Amino acid sequence: MFKRNKLLTVVASSALITCSAMSTAQETTTSTATVTVQNAFDLSEVSALTFGTIRATQNLDLTGSSPGTVTTPAIYNVKSNGTANTIAAAVVSSATDVASAIGELTPGTPGEYLIANAAPFTNLTIQDPADITLVNPSSPAASLFNVLIDLADMTVKGGGNDGDAVNVTGNNLLTDATGSVSVLVGGRLSINAAAAEMPDGDYTGAYTITVDY
Repeated sequence: MFKRNKLLTVVASSALITCSAMSTAQETTTSTATVTVQNAFDLSEVSALTFGTIRATQNLDLTGSSPGTVTTPAIYNVKSNGTANTIAAAVVSSATDVASAIGELTPGTPGEYLIANAAPFTNLTIQDPADITLVNPSSPAASLFNVLIDLADMTVKGGGNDGDAVNVTGNNLLTDATGSVSVLVGGRLSINAAAAEMPDGDYTGAYTITVDY
């Protein structure tokens, strides 16, 4: 009798385990995956490129005994990397009939542009700006300055490549952890070779800075 009760107990326990396993609950829920694309970032001017205040003279004696021409105009370089600005003297075909010169009175300063809210630790690319001219509406048409703004005189400020020269493809503007980096932009100003004079006044011209991924 005792053995039979023991057997019944074992069988009952096995049935209970089987029933518990069959009654296990399962729940499900459905979620939606999302992603936000933000290719846009902020590009702002901290300060514009300026060539300061200069002395600029160019006299073309077109009626002299040997009318000359400006072979290479005087050039004023504003440096982006913090080194001293430089002036290159003009090359003229006649020292008697032609004179061309630039002198620095108040130093020019590079432009600075801030990139923000871009992807962290990512290289952005600055495009090579188009050449421009600086004109004074009250001056003769030929009395203008030619300006070259080039990748060759740009410097990275901040970010992962702080202090590096912008490379030949312009694509080493490496952002920091916040997605920010700046670039300093220098330029080369020269007197237009056809200018017979450079009257006093303010000469201006617009240029465009473009940055992308």
